[in-house]
Amino acid sequence: MRPALTLRDLVAESEFGLNVLVGVEALEAPVEGIHLSELQDPTPWMLPRSLLLSTGLNIVLDATFGERLVDIMSDAGMAGIGVALGHYLDELPESMAARARERGLPLFTVPMDVPFRRITAHVYYALSSQDSYRLRRTLSLQSHLLELLLEERGPSELVVQLADLLETSVFLFDGGGELVAEAQAQARFSPQGRRALWGAYLEHRARREVLPAFQLSGFRVSYREASLYGRVDRVLVAAYPNRPIPELAETTLSFAQKLLTLDRLRERDVAALRSRMRTGLLDDLVSGIGAERDLAERMAYHGIDPARGWRVAVLDIADVAGRQAGEGPRVTPEWIPAAQTAVTAMPRRGASPTGDAAPGKSGVAGSLSAGRSEEQIQELKTLFLESVDRFLGDHGLPYLTVPKSDTVVALIQFPDTERAAAERTLVPLCRRAEEEVSGISVSIGVSSPGRGPMGVAAAFRQALEAVAPAKSSRRQGGQAIRFFDQMHPQARLLELQSAEGLSAIYQDTVAPLVEHDRSRNSRLVDTLRVFLGSGRSVRRASEVLHMHRNTLTKRLERIEAILGLSLESNDDLVSLTLGLRAYDMLERARGL
Repeated sequence: MRPALTLRDLVAESEFGLNVLVGVEALEAPVEGIHLSELQDPTPWMLPRSLLLSTGLNIVLDATFGERLVDIMSDAGMAGIGVALGHYLDELPESMAARARERGLPLFTVPMDVPFRRITAHVYYALSSQDSYRLRRTLSLQSHLLELLLEERGPSELVVQLADLLETSVFLFDGGGELVAEAQAQARFSPQGRRALWGAYLEHRARREVLPAFQLSGFRVSYREASLYGRVDRVLVAAYPNRPIPELAETTLSFAQKLLTLDRLRERDVAALRSRMRTGLLDDLVSGIGAERDLAERMAYHGIDPARGWRVAVLDIADVAGRQAGEGPRVTPEWIPAAQTAVTAMPRRGASPTGDAAPGKSGVAGSLSAGRSEEQIQELKTLFLESVDRFLGDHGLPYLTVPKSDTVVALIQFPDTERAAAERTLVPLCRRAEEEVSGISVSIGVSSPGRGPMGVAAAFRQALEAVAPAKSSRRQGGQAIRFFDQMHPQARLLELQSAEGLSAIYQDTVAPLVEHDRSRNSRLVDTLRVFLGSGRSVRRASEVLHMHRNTLTKRLERIEAILGLSLESNDDLVSLTLGLRAYDMLERARGL
């Protein structure tokens, strides 16, 4: 990165015989041009960091001109002043030398017998070589950085290589200011210093400055933004301590900015493709489409071991459209086949919430009320899916997810498929999703354990059946997770019923007995419960009820007479058991 020409290089050329009077400490400064002039102010026609050669005519005419010229040149950031002796001056005024010493500007003399054209020709040739060097160096750096991208070495390696090539500290932040990668060389930043660096960047950006560079506590900072879909996704920052940023560094940072943008686009495309493949696989598994061997191979490709156990979970978002309680669609056996194959058009990760994936008139759009807008619903469901994926990924669990209607279906390979172990994962998942996506309430139905690809379709139906009582329990302040393998067949049958269905079962079975107890202040319903709970054993039931067997037998006969049923008939016993459960569920609902 050393410049091709410095004033020291020029002074070292013995053929010129240059004599440095002031500014020896600044001889390492780069020389970017040379200009011959006798004007009062030649800087408008000069490039920054250029040398001025003069015969000293104005210095002879005005004793104070030399001091003013030093100020003008120093303020303009020039490299130095050379005055030829023997034409008008035999030596430079001491006041001019003192001012140059004060301003730190190199001041040198040129012998009379050395033509200016020889010095200018030397400088032009060196600058031409420097431009060629810069071009070769830039192409070499860009080629090296491009190789990193092609080799998929990642942003961390790119940052390390940039810091090494640019000889400074380089940082890569995401769009929210989180540090993605860093490589600190000459400039060292503590965590607090990195936060200050990010804060200074935000302030500079808010001012809408044209140049992507700013000053920060003795550091000259240059940055580049990699944007995706109109939003800043990555910010690349290089900090130089107390020195200008080299032109080569600016060019290299701009090239790295393009590489980062391309790399992020590639990552998004790969992630979107992989997400579609995973979603398509679970869709096929849930629908029972495909050969077993092919499905097993696809499961293994996505990290799901077909030989190990799994469970299917249906995660339901309550009130997704902002409806009033109780207006949402119920999960009924008639709805299950349609839900089994109907994939919602919810956008995948990275897709625009209002893009081609927006739903039509069916599904969520068909159930909209005056609550959330369609766009808000889609955004909410996208955030919910991302939250579920992020949780399962953070916990290192092999999984597949697919959005369906107002739910996310997940096939999860838990370390242990036992209910307690699975629940230890699903409870915090439910809590995390509700924290990350405001305004939702999550209920989860979970299938029995399964193995291999062919049982996923049945497991999906089980999870759907289990999510309905989970939602009901959640509304009543109970547990938000229900496992299919912990649901008694009778409970499964009743929990899928509407309030009207439960009332019909109750009226057809134990309602007359309940009314008899209310009108006569008796307790025949309790007697029936204890008798059925005791395995229809008169002895055990009489002990629980603390009454004589004959008394219990007479009460049981009275119950049969009131209900018109027989306690010896299996069909009647099933009806009575369902009736009592329906009565209890209605009473709990009425109590709420």
